[in-house]
Amino acid sequence: MDAVLNELSLPDMLLSRDDHPLAVYVRGEIRHRFDHLACETVTEFQMASRRAMTIHRHVKQNHRQHAKDDRRTENDRRDFVLGWDNRAKRESLEQSIRKQQAEADRCKSEIESLRQSSERATSLITVLEELTLTTDFDAIDDHRHEFEASQLRLEKEKLEASNDRVKELKSKLAATQAEITGLDSDRDSFLTSVHELRNSLMMPRDFWTVWWRHSLRHKMTGLSQLLNASSIPSHCSWVSERFRSRT
Repeated sequence: MDAVLNELSLPDMLLSRDDHPLAVYVRGEIRHRFDHLACETVTEFQMASRRAMTIHRHVKQNHRQHAKDDRRTENDRRDFVLGWDNRAKRESLEQSIRKQQAEADRCKSEIESLRQSSERATSLITVLEELTLTTDFDAIDDHRHEFEASQLRLEKEKLEASNDRVKELKSKLAATQAEITGLDSDRDSFLTSVHELRNSLMMPRDFWTVWWRHSLRHKMTGLSQLLNASSIPSHCSWVSERFRSRT
């Protein structure tokens, strides 16, 4: 019993930063809330007269209240709350998130696969229900109907090949179709020629304006030269000046 009492309690096993302003407060809170005796064996745990805890997280609050949490492993860093560096905990949490995301993706893929299987099964059930309403197999015997259709097509080809009138009509039909194709081609060529001719005749309006001004300027220049070469009375000199100014 004395050996048990000389064991360390949980707060005594923790290291704290004495230079931190909250060190005294944190140590006091831990000692007040978690002043459990640290037991290495079950025997020490059972002999403890106060609160105690084993390395396997078997906790005793009093003589009657015992508890043990087996939901997580004892070395799972995701549950660590003490320490000066939380990088290992962050890495553990990130790894756990990646695993959970991969598991979620796998579940989504499985759900989609099950949904497609369910749709196929539903379609098959619908087909089977329709088949249960069929009383005559001949109505759904597609092989027999396809064979009868092929026989009818063969008989039709034989009748057409043995009938001279049918041969003549087919020949005329082919000739008429060839003539229609030729006429369509001639029509397209004619329309193209008409379009090109129309474009060549429809000159822009600015072209005719420039041409008219050039022609008028040419005529006025000739008239001005004629007036300069002729002897005209002095009282009519304003006429020549009028024409010069216009040129």
